[in-house]
Amino acid sequence: MNFRKKLRVREEAGFDLTAMIDITLLLLTFFVMGSQFQQSMRAEMELPNQAGEAPRAESTRAMLVDLLKDGTLRAVNGRALTVAEFTDDVRREVQASGGPGKSDVQLTVRADRNAPALHLNNLALELARAGLRTWHLATQGSKVEGMQ
Repeated sequence: MNFRKKLRVREEAGFDLTAMIDITLLLLTFFVMGSQFQQSMRAEMELPNQAGEAPRAESTRAMLVDLLKDGTLRAVNGRALTVAEFTDDVRREVQASGGPGKSDVQLTVRADRNAPALHLNNLALELARAGLRTWHLATQGSKVEGMQ
């Protein structure tokens, strides 16, 4: 009689990491490329230095436009706009949100610091004609004494 037990070597269950590494590299590539596209769509501008006000809650009807130093308007996606095209878009948004004086459209204008005030004044006049009474001018934050 053989009372000796045979020792079996157990095989460990293996886990193939190749697919996991592939997915990780694809996600990494996606996010790196996505951040590059995000930065390329933003126009390089010199904004005025001003402390500004605290950020407000985002509106569902938030709009953003760049006013370049030559007076050209540029949408967030990089598309060049005329003042008439942009004010037509604003007019549609104002009408869709309750009309002049009742709309919740939050427009932010990023005006280049070197742009003549004439371009910004013309845009403000056209926005008022489109029914938008209040809008925000983006500035580059700076610390002012007494404010945090």
